[in-house]
Amino acid sequence: MDQVFAVCMRGGLTLPAPSKTRKGEHVVSPSAETMAKAALYVAMKDAKSTKVQLAKRLGINEKEFVVCLTRTTDRNHPASPKRSTPCY
Repeated sequence: MDQVFAVCMRGGLTLPAPSKTRKGEHVVSPSAETMAKAALYVAMKDAKSTKVQLAKRLGINEKEFVVCLTRTTDRNHPASPKRSTPCY
């Protein structure tokens, strides 16, 4: 499931909506990390905001922020709560 979300986010696609569980099926959901990345992805997509625009709105160095945000939204890049340089 995490890889499905990764492919959608990488390709700029709409994320799949949850479906009702049918008899005999098991509930599956993305990891908490993927859900957090997906929430940011959806919010930016809904606002039609780019990474650079978001950095400007937040008053943050654009280049550093874009690199940080790219890592944050990339499903294949593990989010780390402990960083040597803050991601803001």
